[in-house]
Amino acid sequence: MSPVLVHYSLILDFEGNNDIDGVVNQFLEQANLTKLEKTVETIGGQCNIRFMVEGPESLTELRQVVKTMRKGLFSEATKEAIKSLKELPSDLYLEVTARPPLFGYDDDEYYNVAS
Repeated sequence: MSPVLVHYSLILDFEGNNDIDGVVNQFLEQANLTKLEKTVETIGGQCNIRFMVEGPESLTELRQVVKTMRKGLFSEATKEAIKSLKELPSDLYLEVTARPPLFGYDDDEYYNVAS
């Protein structure tokens, strides 16, 4: 059996923000996405960040991982998507939309992605 590939698409809405590149770079660092292979596409006031993580090889293992997943940016979307699965897919696609605050992030605040 091969592991499930979990494909994430994160759409960031930057309407009203003048420093999109700065906020995207800061977000990638705080979300612990700097070391992952990803694509970052900015169009107008939105940015789409796509990346993939390798998951376990069985639905039982996948559900166990989700139970212990730390609360973070993708945890609720991942838990909700996995809840209704009857069998393990080869690929799982998840999309999350977020609007970063216009005032920026705290330096001490980090978001956990998939751990």
